[in-house]
Amino acid sequence: MPLALSLVPVYRQFEGCRSVMFVACHVCPRMHFAWEHHEPLFSPAMLLGRGSAFRRYLTALQRDTAARGQRSALFRTSSMAAACLWSTALGEKFRRAGADYEAFGVVGCESAVKTVSQIFPDRRIVQLVRVEGVANFTLRNRWPLTVEVAAAANVPMTETRAVSREGRT
Repeated sequence: MPLALSLVPVYRQFEGCRSVMFVACHVCPRMHFAWEHHEPLFSPAMLLGRGSAFRRYLTALQRDTAARGQRSALFRTSSMAAACLWSTALGEKFRRAGADYEAFGVVGCESAVKTVSQIFPDRRIVQLVRVEGVANFTLRNRWPLTVEVAAAANVPMTETRAVSREGRT
């Protein structure tokens, strides 16, 4: 079940760092951006170069860090890779790619942050989204080959914690 997210302001998060690598989960944040910006999750136009709101956000992160004189990069994974569920091989790829970076900005949940911190425990790691709750998204197929996200419900995190304390699932 995807998570409902909100953005954390990035300004000053990486102050004093010369280099930042951004790590993006392509599941919950990508679905949330598609829903929030009323854009398809997938469409043939995206294959032909039309970017998504999520891709534009990631590009803006890199552009902003470059404007502050910091070297930045985006760790590239498949478009369906969940940062909280990396394979050992993907973790090793990340270790090699991120070796020369001082800090990491994670666009993902606490589990994604934990994945990154396990690989680089001595580096600055900043979570760039806040988990607000659980989102119950419904995927809708539309012709031609377009997948849209429709929000059915958003359960705030305080309600999910209360339910788990009561022993209900």
